[in-house]
Amino acid sequence: MRTESEKNVANYIRDTSPGEMFWGETSRDVIDNPARNEQLYLQILKREVDKANVSMPFHSIMDTSRNAIIGIRREWSYWCNVKDAGFGIRPTAETGDSLLDAFVYAKGGGESDGTSDVYSDTYNSFCGNLASYKPMPEQDEWSPEYFEMLLKNAKLK
Repeated sequence: MRTESEKNVANYIRDTSPGEMFWGETSRDVIDNPARNEQLYLQILKREVDKANVSMPFHSIMDTSRNAIIGIRREWSYWCNVKDAGFGIRPTAETGDSLLDAFVYAKGGGESDGTSDVYSDTYNSFCGNLASYKPMPEQDEWSPEYFEMLLKNAKLK
C-alpha cells in the first residue's frame, strides 16, 4: 500500500508553458499567477529556501507522466483521472534547468487516481466530474483504456 505522499504525485501542469488556462479564464488570470508553470514554481521555491538561510542543497524532480496537454481541466482542483491528458516529457536527467534534476513518471500511466463508481465506499466527487475520464477503477488499479489515451495524447519531446 502506498503512503499518501506517494499517491499524490501525478500532475497536469506543464513544465515551461506560458501557463494553464481554465475554461472561462482570461490570459490575465494566467499572467498574474507567479507560479503558473512548474519552472516558475521551482524558481519561487528556490528563492524561498535561499531566504530561509537553511544549509541544504536544492534538488527537485518533476512528474511529467500526465502533463502533455494543457487547458483540459475546468479548474485547478480538477485532479482526478483528467480526461484527454497525455504522457509528457520522457524520464531523463537531461532537463536543461539547474534547479531540476530529472523528469520522471512518478505515477504509472494507467493507474487510477480514484474510482468513478458513485456506489463505491472510496468514491470522491472529483473522480466523477466533467473533466474526469470514466469509467475508472479504484485508486491505484490499472485502466488499460486510460493508459491508451495517455499514449495517444503523448508529447514526449
